[in-house]
Amino acid sequence: MKKILLSSLSVLVVLSACRAQHPASIKVDPEFDANEVRRVLVAPVISSVPRGVDPERRSEILTRKILWENLTHRDDYIFISQQQFMVVLNREAGIDAFRSFRDHWLEGQGADVSMTRLLSENLDIDTILLPEVYLWHKDEADYRESGTASTTQVGMKLHFIDPLSGRVLWEATDENYLEGVRTEGNRVEVVGSGGYDRRISGITATGKDMYSAHPFESVLVKVVESLVGAIPDHSLK
Repeated sequence: MKKILLSSLSVLVVLSACRAQHPASIKVDPEFDANEVRRVLVAPVISSVPRGVDPERRSEILTRKILWENLTHRDDYIFISQQQFMVVLNREAGIDAFRSFRDHWLEGQGADVSMTRLLSENLDIDTILLPEVYLWHKDEADYRESGTASTTQVGMKLHFIDPLSGRVLWEATDENYLEGVRTEGNRVEVVGSGGYDRRISGITATGKDMYSAHPFESVLVKVVESLVGAIPDHSLK
């Protein structure tokens, strides 16, 4: 009986260790103190996803909406919208300023300090929250192959940036995915070449395509909730 109990506990420990951690990682500058941060300017979403993968920039549009909805639930910070970010930058540095800011970031040069200081001079802020989407992928499975499934993946980061130095004070990264329902076994017709089971069609008995991938919003919500929830709480002093 003891051996069975120990074996069961071992399995639980292994399963817990294998379970994905959300957020996947958090990095904190040793000098960062969340209690000194109250007013946060939210930067426009920066997407490093290639335009060939996301030509309509849905990774930016959807993330902006869902991120703001989640930020409004945090009452320990005052979040200033990206509209204010753009108004100041366009007025003080020109309409192409954000493009330059974005390219500077995506090229690995960090936040453009001249622009973050400009924002700080014109807005009462303690830090800048910079969202970055780096994974935006849908894998549509072939409906004719059994044992396969469509997958939707999203990955992004949130950064707290010191507007005076451009230094990243806090960073959280997370990825998640949703997998479509797999093949219905009773829909297999014959075994085709290459050892793959071939289905009669991609439509199930219920009239739904079992292989369609989940919408990006369904995965994005999970990722954003995880990242916003990881933003440090203000502790009592």
